[in-house]
Amino acid sequence: LTFDHRTKQEDLVKKLHKLAEAEITHKYGTNLSFALRLQQEALMSRLLAFCDRQVADVRENGGLKIMQTEAPFEMQIEGITVRGVIDRIDERNGRIELIDYKTADSPKTPQQAHLAAVARKVPPAHLPKAAFFEHNHKTYRWTDLQLPLYLTSTQTGNSERPKLAYFNLAKTLDKSGWCGWDDFTDSHRESALACAAETIQKIKDGVFWPPNPDVRESYDEFANYFPDGIDKSVDAEAFKNYTFATE
Repeated sequence: LTFDHRTKQEDLVKKLHKLAEAEITHKYGTNLSFALRLQQEALMSRLLAFCDRQVADVRENGGLKIMQTEAPFEMQIEGITVRGVIDRIDERNGRIELIDYKTADSPKTPQQAHLAAVARKVPPAHLPKAAFFEHNHKTYRWTDLQLPLYLTSTQTGNSERPKLAYFNLAKTLDKSGWCGWDDFTDSHRESALACAAETIQKIKDGVFWPPNPDVRESYDEFANYFPDGIDKSVDAEAFKNYTFATE
């Protein structure tokens, strides 16, 4: 699929809405429940926002070709196979762009989603040393490694580093659009890979202490067992000599 200055928003909207309606009919039939009709309307609104922003992006930054969608990848880090799926791979002006779709109504930039400024005098103890990244005289910690891993999985040899971006599909037009990670550098990539490698090595070594004091309970299946926090309920010293079985 190619977008250029000849791409018309109304044609793109008609095409995508037709595809979406066909998929909905195939999965759910024509007699939709009230809940499904609401979801259908939300989907159509997001597609309309996508078409508006995609056409505007092409007019501002030049034409592009979508090379792949939902492109699977796998890579080895510290002997562990890491697999994932890249939402979209574009080629624009001879350079590859890796894009991840988001649907947040309060979107974050790729930088905000991946890096958090370290404001505490004493950094969180549960993080490995490699989780911290110095950039422009500031200290950050990695909170997500998604886009750097996408990049590493696709970049080969001395090829130009792909661009990284989010394409947010919010309910409203003003919150939708393409947002690139413009200041991403090789230092970002190397730091993110070091963070992934050290995290994986700690998992292989069975090192899970100290716990993250700020972890969301929805991410922790065992949170209900430790209402006062696992650090106040478990004596970690009793388990320090336990190791994983090799087989």
